[in-house]
Amino acid sequence: MHREMSEERIEKQLKKIVRFVVGAGILLVIGGFLFAVILSRMTNHALTEQMHAETEEYSRRLYDQIASDYQIMDTFASIIGNSGITEREDFPELLDQANYENDFITMAYMDTSGNLVAAVMEQETTQNHISEIQEEAREVLLEAVQGKRQISRVFRGELSDEEVVVYGTPVYQEDEVVGALAGSSRIDIFREILESDMVLSSYGYVDLIDMEGNYLARSGKDGISGDQTNVFIAPYFDAEMSEKAKEDLRESGCAEFSFRYNGKKYMGLIETVGIHDWCLFSVINTRMGSREIYMVDRAASLAGGAVLLLMLGLLSYGCRLVWKNGRRLQQIAYHDPLTGAYNMIRFRQLVDQRAKKDKRYSIAALNVHQFKFINEIYGREQGDRVLRFIKKQIEKSREDGELFCRETADIFYLYTPMTDRDELGRRLKKLMDDISRIAAGERGDYQLLMCCGAAVVEEDEESLTLDQTLTHVMLALTRAKDIHQNNIWFFDKELHRREIMENYVEAHMNQALKDREFCLYLQPKVSLDSRKVAGAEALVRWIKPDGGMIYPDQFIPLFESNGFCVQLDMYMVDSVCRQLRAWMDEGIRPIPISVNQSKRAFYEKDYLERLTEITEKYQIPASLITLEILEGYTFENVDEVNRKIEELQKQGFRVSLDDFGSEYSSLNTLGQIRINELKLDRWFLKDVAEGKKNVRVIMEQIIQLAHKLHISTVVEGVETLEDHEMIKDLRCDYGQGYYYRRPISAGDFFDSYLKNERILM
Repeated sequence: MHREMSEERIEKQLKKIVRFVVGAGILLVIGGFLFAVILSRMTNHALTEQMHAETEEYSRRLYDQIASDYQIMDTFASIIGNSGITEREDFPELLDQANYENDFITMAYMDTSGNLVAAVMEQETTQNHISEIQEEAREVLLEAVQGKRQISRVFRGELSDEEVVVYGTPVYQEDEVVGALAGSSRIDIFREILESDMVLSSYGYVDLIDMEGNYLARSGKDGISGDQTNVFIAPYFDAEMSEKAKEDLRESGCAEFSFRYNGKKYMGLIETVGIHDWCLFSVINTRMGSREIYMVDRAASLAGGAVLLLMLGLLSYGCRLVWKNGRRLQQIAYHDPLTGAYNMIRFRQLVDQRAKKDKRYSIAALNVHQFKFINEIYGREQGDRVLRFIKKQIEKSREDGELFCRETADIFYLYTPMTDRDELGRRLKKLMDDISRIAAGERGDYQLLMCCGAAVVEEDEESLTLDQTLTHVMLALTRAKDIHQNNIWFFDKELHRREIMENYVEAHMNQALKDREFCLYLQPKVSLDSRKVAGAEALVRWIKPDGGMIYPDQFIPLFESNGFCVQLDMYMVDSVCRQLRAWMDEGIRPIPISVNQSKRAFYEKDYLERLTEITEKYQIPASLITLEILEGYTFENVDEVNRKIEELQKQGFRVSLDDFGSEYSSLNTLGQIRINELKLDRWFLKDVAEGKKNVRVIMEQIIQLAHKLHISTVVEGVETLEDHEMIKDLRCDYGQGYYYRRPISAGDFFDSYLKNERILM
């Protein structure tokens, strides 16, 4: 009886154990399944969010490229409409030159009658009728002549035999459409955008397709589809999936999908771009995009026979790891890997959201002065420490409602709802001073200086896009860099006017040179002994067709940076020789004229040959031309400068050292350089007028030394009788400045000084 009870008890115990094991097994399976589902959903969500963010960025880059191409087209269309150059015989050559100077394969102009002039890169310009060109280009031109900007679908151009798109824009003349301008661009320019590195580019790729799945531009990173021309087939889709994806695209403009290929799982996203039926097609390897999650998933599968507590532990650990991995993906996608600050992608997203709420806000860009020298002198590691230090200081000073990011190199952006310029200026100045002060305390062997550009957006400027605001910020930062200290520059309307002027100058400079809009002005050099005009300095003024004048300080700095100064220098020498020839032909005794020469022109290999060619063209003695060079040239290589000067002097040219004393003048350098004339900078006279007595002594010594070296002397900036009397007492040879005469046109100069100086025959 007792034995039977024991057996019953054991049987009950076994049944309990079996039920426990079965229950634990069921719970384990359920738990493992739930764990796998949670992992999969969280992984898919994190990757999908990243794909959306990157697709949005690629789309923005495509729009930026198209906007840039349209800007070039609109600029040239404006020139065509306002100048009437289509009536000129050389218009085809001008169109061909414009096409050559831009990135278009073909540029074409059509009048309202359908007559067409087309310039094709490396081919002869053609003239035909719109009915003779391809349908895609014809549609764009017909839309443009109706006043609509248009971009074509992708097609293979007959002239270029390449996949292209065509831009079309109307040409207006006094608010009336008089024609249309078209330009074709290789689709490769979009392919380069798709191939640019993004956060997950190591694990996926992005292609440009149409709504039917046909490839328009491929990134070159597609290792799955091979040579197939459509995405709505295997391995990406079967028939049912492709129809669903197409329906999603038509209804919401977005389709998400997943597939397996060679045993690997991939996720994909198709989003419309908003241009024709173009879409971005994005694919990513889910395992490579989130390795840690899959490692945990595999560990959980192998632990299928583990106890429930172990399963719960793994589940808990997996959840924590998924959370951490999601954070890691967000960190990679939205943060700068060096400093941990937001990157530009995340900054744009957050600013777009915040700006809609704030209405009024400011954006500032902070930049380290001469950061590249920190990297070169102290090493990149020290440069990286400086950037991390700046990030910490900005973070410490951040106030409520502010955002900041590091875009690239040493530029940090700060968004703030603060709009009072005085208050914002004090806040930014304190931030920069704190960075400099604390950096000096931590490492005292160099000084860390900052500069800052800022733009304030008022409530009535809501139409400004973020890109426009950031452009204004960078323009302000460029101005701030010129001061070389902890300085803040706010973008304002004056700065915007300068931007417009610089754009006008750069767009019109070549045509202005052809049309001789650069006019010769002369300022007399007066002999201090005779008080008579002994020469003149040639100065340039840009006089537009409407009579408006652009002054040198509005275009000379830009020409020096873009290299156009070389062409302008030769043009001015030609203008001076042309004027001297005209006076000599009228029997007028010519006077020597000085012409300023830029550093770029002076060091051109064929510089002497071009000068000699001009003087021989007009049969002008080279001795009548004085070439003025700045003293800054001489400090780089005195021997090279002397060699060049000797070659010029052998041909009869005189050489003058201009603005002496404006930089780091050295009497030793003056003794080495073989010039004919020395021009003392106007700052000498200004310093004397301010009571700096030692400056007069220095001037006297310089003039005496120059005379001993047989160098004639000129003092610039003579504005008063006292200036004139002083330089005369110092035995200077010539004076130049407003006291004698401001710069005047060549015609007025002739009437004032040369009209009655005819040579008696």
